[in-house]
Amino acid sequence: MFKQRELKARRMEKLTTRELQVLELIALGHSDGEIAQKIQISYCTVRSHIDRAVGKLQAQNRTNAVVICFLSNPIFYKNLESKM
Repeated sequence: MFKQRELKARRMEKLTTRELQVLELIALGHSDGEIAQKIQISYCTVRSHIDRAVGKLQAQNRTNAVVICFLSNPIFYKNLESKM
């Protein structure tokens, strides 16, 4: 279990700041369109960030990517908590 968490944490380190930002906004319940407007990028760019983050985390989908972030990095949750 510990090694698995450590591996996921290492994968999370590969995420860019923007990919993390998009995952945070997904966790807060924003749609792709809302994320695009909020951070002033195109819808297609939002989708690209999501797809890359899912791939880097070896997640099954966007929801699984957010769960991996929650479980792998307590700071991810604290960042969200401050934005709620």
